[in-house]
Amino acid sequence: MADQVAMKVGVGDGALMVDHEGRISFMSESCALLRGVPMADALGERVDDVFPATLLHQTLETGQLERHTPWSDGRALELLVSRVPVMANGRVCGVLGYVDKVLRTAPGKTPCFDNLPRLSPLARLVRDQLKHVAAFDTTVLLTGESGAGKEMFARAIHERSRRAARPFIKLNCAAINDALAESELFGYDKGAFTGASRDGHKGKFELADQGTLFLDEIGELPPGQQAKLLRALQEGQVDRVGAERSRHVDVRVIAATNRDLAQMVREGTFREDLYYRLNVVHLRVPALREQVSDIPVLVERLWGELCSRHHHYSQLSQSAVALLAEQAWPGNIRELKHTLERALVLLPQGVIGPDEIRSLFDAALSQALPVQFSPVLDADCLLRTLAACGNNRSEAARRLGISRALLYKKLHQFGLWELAGGA
Repeated sequence: MADQVAMKVGVGDGALMVDHEGRISFMSESCALLRGVPMADALGERVDDVFPATLLHQTLETGQLERHTPWSDGRALELLVSRVPVMANGRVCGVLGYVDKVLRTAPGKTPCFDNLPRLSPLARLVRDQLKHVAAFDTTVLLTGESGAGKEMFARAIHERSRRAARPFIKLNCAAINDALAESELFGYDKGAFTGASRDGHKGKFELADQGTLFLDEIGELPPGQQAKLLRALQEGQVDRVGAERSRHVDVRVIAATNRDLAQMVREGTFREDLYYRLNVVHLRVPALREQVSDIPVLVERLWGELCSRHHHYSQLSQSAVALLAEQAWPGNIRELKHTLERALVLLPQGVIGPDEIRSLFDAALSQALPVQFSPVLDADCLLRTLAACGNNRSEAARRLGISRALLYKKLHQFGLWELAGGA
């Protein structure tokens, strides 16, 4: 991919033009290749939604010509670019940007921001808020239900900030106890305690220096460490366990929780001063049921990722996707992804329809898969189950964890309908 890009992009190539509103009016094939998006999908879209951090908006505002300027996407792509204002009647009516030289490029993961829901009105509003907040080097508190994708939002903020090329470090505050929290956050010096590494240990703050520290489930941080976290946030200094001097760090903190921190403050289980220090900017991550129009797009993306990861390829019918979009998904994106993975693993390979998806929901309601359930519903499995149920097809479907409609379909498929007492 990198060689392909390097061959296609030459001096003055990789062209991108926006109008006076910052919407893409032209995008060359090589520019689309660099970004990995179809040209048809990009035209008419805001440039920052398709090609983040191009700075074409800045040229729209200033009208200043920029030649051979270094530019990076903060991951693997480094370019020399030019930005040329397009004038009409003495006013800037657009900007042409193009690549002068590809310095470095390598294939990488799709940016988190591109994977965020974008179709529903609420999703568009949240994306706009996220883009605005990412440009400011301030602390952010993400709240929302479990499984709503708060870590993806945190990563999206990081990748669209000036710190994108620096580390993104995560600490799950619910996974550490009070005794380990201090060394996990701030590290320790050699000889700090029995069993300590002879070289010492960097804490999460030091590892995230110049970058972003994501404190997930911040409401679970042990009370004894909340004051020390507050000091690190206020002073930009950390004290390793056993150290004689403080260390300066430059870290942006993004915290996330599904708990009501304000209520915890009232109950005395979370420090009020820490709460206000974290809650500089508050973004609520919407639940999946609030973004119904985005579910088919999420299903398509997650299904493709799962098929690729498991090297097992099946197809979801449109009616199956429509059924998935109708569900409440109390576990949000996490529950949706796990349901899709269960469908890929347990359902027969081929085209998966709504009856097969319903069978998964029926099995989930029974709390556990019956002993007789087989991921591959072959003829032998069906006959043994029907025999055990005295040919009671409703009971057989229940034991197999599938709907009656799917059972009937399988009986016809294997030529067992009459043998099973079908009329």
